[in-house]
Amino acid sequence: MDSGGGIAVSVMAGEAVLSGVGALMTELSVAFRLGNRKGDLAARIERVVGGIEALVRADIDAALAAIVHVHKHGYVVSHSVHAALLVEALGQSLRWTVPRRRSVVAGALTMNVAAREVQDELAEMPGEVDARYWAWLLRHPKEGVRRLREAGVRDGLWLGIVARHHERADGSGYPAGLRRADLQAEVRAVALADLYCALASGRGARPRVAGEELRERFLERAVAVDGALGQFLVRWIGLYPPGTCVDLADGETVVVVRRPAKGAPAHCPRVRAIRSARGEYLADPPWRDTQEESKRIVRVLHALPPGFSDPVERLWAPPAADGTRR
Repeated sequence: MDSGGGIAVSVMAGEAVLSGVGALMTELSVAFRLGNRKGDLAARIERVVGGIEALVRADIDAALAAIVHVHKHGYVVSHSVHAALLVEALGQSLRWTVPRRRSVVAGALTMNVAAREVQDELAEMPGEVDARYWAWLLRHPKEGVRRLREAGVRDGLWLGIVARHHERADGSGYPAGLRRADLQAEVRAVALADLYCALASGRGARPRVAGEELRERFLERAVAVDGALGQFLVRWIGLYPPGTCVDLADGETVVVVRRPAKGAPAHCPRVRAIRSARGEYLADPPWRDTQEESKRIVRVLHALPPGFSDPVERLWAPPAADGTRR
């Protein structure tokens, strides 16, 4: 991919990042709906790629929190943007070059371009996939590559990710049963982001998970992709992804706003309290130190408390000049 395209995203506060993610989901939904009828599918995807890059640069933790809190236009659109945010953030952390990241993000955004309707239906099904859907799922990587080629995409890394994102290093994946030697690091990164975001954000009838359950279930699946990179991803994000709502030992309810500070344990993210131990909601959520015994995390909540009425994105707002929240 030669250029980042780019939805215009200026330097912004973290609170604007979450709404920016929603705008990118709308842009991607339009791109999927129109396909290449206007001859601009690749250009539309590249604009979303540029927007993903800008949002992650603006506030990486707010961008990761969108995996938990921002869902629009069905499962496939939301999940594709979530996975793209994660691989962009991971790529920036690993100092991948800009062209490399853009190809990887484009692959994440379009890995399910040929299976949107089917996977949106599957997301609402609590049980196993039946034979009617498996045939289509087995075809969608190759069909996705075909559609992208018709749209003028010639980026080999981008197309390779779409073709191979369901392959596994142990040969258990599909459609070709490839092994690790045939799977580039970028393909494995997108496959891991696919797995992680499906667990961390939930999908339809399947609730999201966090904490030890997220770590265990993700790493169990990551072994077949790239166990070492999976371990790194968990350490880098921490046990509780930004956006996760948890209870503390003293009864307060908090939201994870930042990943653990450098040198802090993976189970000790930086959090802000939204509800006191007495059940009172806090107008100016204070920061809490989860390394303190009374502030250790004891329970994961799968949603914000029903009485919390403030927009969650305000938790990533910077302080005003007078020290108050904006």
